[in-house]
Amino acid sequence: METERFEELLKRWQDGEASPSDLGELEAFLRGDARCRRELVHSTLLEVQLCRRYPVSGERVDSATPRIASRRPAPGRKRILEVAAALLVFGVSGVAAGRLFFSTPETAGPSPAAAAPSAPAHPAPQEPTPAPAPAGNKYARRLDRAMLTLSEAVDRAQAAAPGVAYRAVLKDEDGRIQFSVKVAQKSQVADVDLDARTGELLEEPEVENYDLSTLVGATKISLQQAIAAALRYAPGRALEAEFELKSGKPQAEVKVLGDGGVRKVKLDGQTGEIR
Repeated sequence: METERFEELLKRWQDGEASPSDLGELEAFLRGDARCRRELVHSTLLEVQLCRRYPVSGERVDSATPRIASRRPAPGRKRILEVAAALLVFGVSGVAAGRLFFSTPETAGPSPAAAAPSAPAHPAPQEPTPAPAPAGNKYARRLDRAMLTLSEAVDRAQAAAPGVAYRAVLKDEDGRIQFSVKVAQKSQVADVDLDARTGELLEEPEVENYDLSTLVGATKISLQQAIAAALRYAPGRALEAEFELKSGKPQAEVKVLGDGGVRKVKLDGQTGEIR
């Protein structure tokens, strides 16, 4: 559950929707868990790779793919991502990472490098190091090991815990590839974990009291339909799908790994149309 919570916080931060309390909780994860820091590095490197791979071009801009649109990210943002990845790879502490990532331009203090009096303004050039492998490769490895598709995993989860699936994700839990599916059941939510190779339940579904009747009532398509529509629009393999309310309206977001890397596809939760 902690891994799932960290991924949720990381997603909110990447989308610019994290609250101050979310940022504090994310910083605590980074301080206390090396796996969380590695996951942040992988996610950051993926975004850097996508920024490099998709420069300004004449492509059609689609709101469903904010990170792969034809707009080149601001140089400052790209530089922050690259510096953050490098610092974390070489063992920067959770506190330093938190200051680097979570401070706004108005409130951020000087970075550790800027505060050091002996640090030169322009470091001497160093020997080039090999470029890291694209972070999307980790998702490809997960998908290659899985024998089920994301939609098939949702079907099995709903058979084990009848209800409305509103979130499904393929993840790596300590080397074991599994699907985690959340199913809304009236005023409760069932967490269903499935072995990605066999489709078998890893344990009995864990049920929590959580009322998602507003989301379920507003959504008119299934998670499987959202995945199918996203794959028609962006061919590839689905990694994650989720329903959520945006300004009171249901929206589906599906992450797809294709030839160009990971792509987010957003759909109307009532009509299934691409946004």
